[in-house]
Amino acid sequence: DAERLWRLVWDPATSVLVFDHVVSAFALPGTPAGQVGEMQMSVITCHDGTLIGTVEEVVELGPGYRAVTRSRSSTQPATSTTLILPLDQGGCVLRYRLDHLVPADAADATRRDYQDLTRRYLSRVRELAESSQRHP
Repeated sequence: DAERLWRLVWDPATSVLVFDHVVSAFALPGTPAGQVGEMQMSVITCHDGTLIGTVEEVVELGPGYRAVTRSRSSTQPATSTTLILPLDQGGCVLRYRLDHLVPADAADATRRDYQDLTRRYLSRVRELAESSQRHP
């Protein structure tokens, strides 16, 4: 169900369930909840165990189940697009895209890292969605 999946992937709190490195995530109080301008904070664990905070700003919403966020805490421009497409025969498709500008000498390693991260993210979202279908 596209609506149920949207609620699952759009709630910042679910980041803890689908990303290994996320310790906590939430919408920043005082920002427009569920609208363009909302800021989403994530506390993440770095490779050396250090905790840092990252902030994403919602820059586009819609039409349908579509959202674009951009990093407000990275020194390198990064945006992500989440899109859910309902299927005529039931069910839906989740598409997730991350665009990250990095120096040319880091491009291959960054691409591999983010492809791996995205695969794990989509796999875990699928597991959560299927689990919630079995246990509503």
